[in-house]
Amino acid sequence: MKKKNTKNRKRLDDRDFKLLWALSGSFCALCREPFIDMDTLECTVHQAHIISRHDTNVPSYRDIPIKEKDKYENLFLLHPTCHEKTKYFTLEELQAIKTNHEKHIRDTLNGIYNPYPIGNGKFATYPHVVYYPKERAFNPFNAYVALFSIAIFNILMVFFFIYIIKEKWEINSVFLMSLILITSIMYMIKIISDLKRRPVTIVHEAKCIFSGCNGEVSIIRPSPIYDGISKRNIPEPGIGICNFDYTHTFTVPKNLSLSNRGDYHQFKI
Repeated sequence: MKKKNTKNRKRLDDRDFKLLWALSGSFCALCREPFIDMDTLECTVHQAHIISRHDTNVPSYRDIPIKEKDKYENLFLLHPTCHEKTKYFTLEELQAIKTNHEKHIRDTLNGIYNPYPIGNGKFATYPHVVYYPKERAFNPFNAYVALFSIAIFNILMVFFFIYIIKEKWEINSVFLMSLILITSIMYMIKIISDLKRRPVTIVHEAKCIFSGCNGEVSIIRPSPIYDGISKRNIPEPGIGICNFDYTHTFTVPKNLSLSNRGDYHQFKI
């Protein structure tokens, strides 16, 4: 059996050892699977070099001092099989794997989620949330506030209506005021009916998948009038927004009875 070349091999300095393991998050930088089997506590990992230590036949070899090669900046952690896969990677490719993995670990632990594709090409998929129907109890306080506000509005409208009749405004103005008054009275009747029935509203929500976030993802539907005033851009048929961090956004299926999956998408509103 051929022995591995251990010439000038020495234990890493404490600084390099701690940085290497802490910033890796104990996950393989290539496949992003954990090193440690939590059932057996067995650890399967290689300390891989970006600039090859001794093998001069690989693209990543550079002739620099060994002590420079055994520093944290030139090391990252891989499963043995992943280490073998990266043997003929270029220096730039290996550096990118280390940099991207450590950034992914930091961002994930800090709740800054940068999803990466699972699979390749047209078969690539991204992390997603699952919307579930949820009953939302009727809120009588909001109903009473709305009823009181509309009642005040209707009283003011009646006085204004009497005023425009006395002043003999044009028939179009009288018709418009009458229409507004009738509409608000009908809305008052609906609120009173709801206060008697106490209807339960069905909403669809999901648990946010962003690491470090315990928010709920609620579906926001587009509203032409409000969107125009607030200058926000909500696409059809809506978007899922986390109530903890509004930058955590997801797509919404057109028909939630057929599909309840919402894919991660970086909407800007």
